[in-house]
Amino acid sequence: MTALQNTASDPAHSVWVAASAGTGKTTVLTGRVLRLLLDGVRPSKILCITFTKAAAAEMANRIHARLKDWVVLPDAALAETLEKLTGKHPAKAQLYKARSLFAEVLDSPEGGVRIQTIHAFCQSLLARFPLEAGIAPHFQIIEERTARELLYEAQQRLLSGDPVLRADGTLAVGHGEALRSLATRKHEQTLAKLLESLTAERQKLWTLFSSRIGGAEYLAEAVYATLGLAPGLTDAQLVGAASTAPVEGLRQAAIALLEGTKEEQENGQIIADWLASGVEQRARGFDLYMQAFLTSKYEPRKRLANKGTATKYPEVPEILLREQQRLLAVHAQRRALSIARDTLDLLAVGDALLVLYDRLKKGRGVLDYGDLILASRDLLKRAGAAAWVLYKLDGGIDHLLVDEAQDTSPEQWEVIAALAEEFFSGSGARARDEGESDSRTLFVVGDEKQSIYS
Repeated sequence: MTALQNTASDPAHSVWVAASAGTGKTTVLTGRVLRLLLDGVRPSKILCITFTKAAAAEMANRIHARLKDWVVLPDAALAETLEKLTGKHPAKAQLYKARSLFAEVLDSPEGGVRIQTIHAFCQSLLARFPLEAGIAPHFQIIEERTARELLYEAQQRLLSGDPVLRADGTLAVGHGEALRSLATRKHEQTLAKLLESLTAERQKLWTLFSSRIGGAEYLAEAVYATLGLAPGLTDAQLVGAASTAPVEGLRQAAIALLEGTKEEQENGQIIADWLASGVEQRARGFDLYMQAFLTSKYEPRKRLANKGTATKYPEVPEILLREQQRLLAVHAQRRALSIARDTLDLLAVGDALLVLYDRLKKGRGVLDYGDLILASRDLLKRAGAAAWVLYKLDGGIDHLLVDEAQDTSPEQWEVIAALAEEFFSGSGARARDEGESDSRTLFVVGDEKQSIYS
């Protein structure tokens, strides 16, 4: 290994490695595992988290192949290999240790070095603490195809108007009205695609709907704030306010347009009629009024006054342009308001959809891969139960290694962070069994350029 790789694989330090593809990240990780074993760390004290089963198998094969080679290498060749690995010439005792590691790993009662995907680790964690996690003790994991089938069934129940009962026994409300509202504004195929998008992002929705975020009221406020809208603002209020705003010189501009071309006369009449109306009439005719300034696509008309009108009344183009800009701003707010309404309706539907989906899963005693992560995260962060779980894991993990870290989602990081936090706490830093190091380390390797989660 290079000098930098040798430094990164040193098990005495917690290290974060950022390196491009093909530069030997997996070599460094396997080298670090081998050095931990050489230092006398029991195989069961090491946990390697990978992103895929293939990566886990590749890492396990590399480690076992190296250990097997060490058994049969001549002393001189083994000494050279260990010196390249550790950067130090090995003593005879270390040569003997290296030759014994293959049998030690194979004979380990805990099954050797734990090299698992994050989902496999969470599954083993929940299987060990099902009651603390609040799940069925003999749960089964469903594949993605079965999960899609259950989600489709949940969609059908939602569309058929089935009551949505939450886990706490309360009845979910609001989704029926939201669904009807969306159905009046969205094409059937568009709505179906939106529901598919919701289910595809169900892990984010679960996080969003969790009580720690603040509930539906906070969610509505956040949506409005993100779009720059006052909380609770309605389209009627927005149009009403826009219909009462005084526009200087607009009446004179309408009169000028009435002397122009046929198109100018039509627009001038629209403006004059709107200005002559009461506030309520203005609000009802607001969409027609905007047509005098904006196209059918709500884009600004390129010419508001022809050359003849502009020459005769030079102040008119500027008056009309100011009103056009004002109406564009109002339209932008109305669009934002429509987005807010659609978003909140979709979230209400998504909430109900996930409740139905969860009910179907619980009825079958199954979990999907998203459940594994979220249940493990909640277990490790739950007051009371979390302390017990971390205490039991405390004796089982001393060195945590994370491969392909750029592919680890935020929720998965919360699981890893809960484990790593215990490493550096007062109780977690206590001395180990006799002959073992009291250090506990975290090693992470990845390439941010390959990140799928930014």
